[in-house]
Amino acid sequence: MARQPIVRVYPNARNFNLRFGSSAINKRPDEAGLIGKIVAKWSYIEAEMAVVLGMLLKTESAAMLSVFQILRRSSAQRDAISQAAKTSLDDAQQELLGALMNVHRAIEADRNDLVHGVLGECDEVKDGILWLQATDQMLLRLRFHLEPGFAFDSEAQAMLAEKTFLYRKADLERIEQDIAELWRIWYEVMQIAHYPTASAEQFRQLCDQPRIAQELARMRQKNTP
Repeated sequence: MARQPIVRVYPNARNFNLRFGSSAINKRPDEAGLIGKIVAKWSYIEAEMAVVLGMLLKTESAAMLSVFQILRRSSAQRDAISQAAKTSLDDAQQELLGALMNVHRAIEADRNDLVHGVLGECDEVKDGILWLQATDQMLLRLRFHLEPGFAFDSEAQAMLAEKTFLYRKADLERIEQDIAELWRIWYEVMQIAHYPTASAEQFRQLCDQPRIAQELARMRQKNTP
């Protein structure tokens, strides 16, 4: 399950003392460890994508890898791989790669939402860590400093609660597991890109991965007249 509005999980959360800041992560060591793994493991996925591109282009050029790394937007990286695949993979392999790209996009969105938000905690919530969009925290702080008469009172705390979400520990574990699985699939796609004659069994096993199989079915249904 994705993050949930805290007022949905705790209907009385408008009365909680929600705290956001760098110290929050220190008070949630288990969740902090999971977030650290989520951040660190993504680098391995980007590295695997670069290797796949090199395999498709049949080059070990440092220049190619440098260009790929310059494409900081993941959508540009995926586009580069898709274009290279058109001349290197057959239709079935390209379909598999397209499904992987879509699964990648969904998992990356979960990861990006988490790491680009502001984390917090409160005494009443024992399982999980609070999350707030960075812009919401910035605007609230600016109001506090610039708006005459604005006080961080119970009304402001209630307003903050309306914008706050909760990641339970299980939510973070799911994101970490999704990223680990995504890396494994990219690794197996790299083998197919390197060995175009990869066994039919290896290809079938990739297509049967639950997230990939679901996306392939969705794509085929969408493309059916």
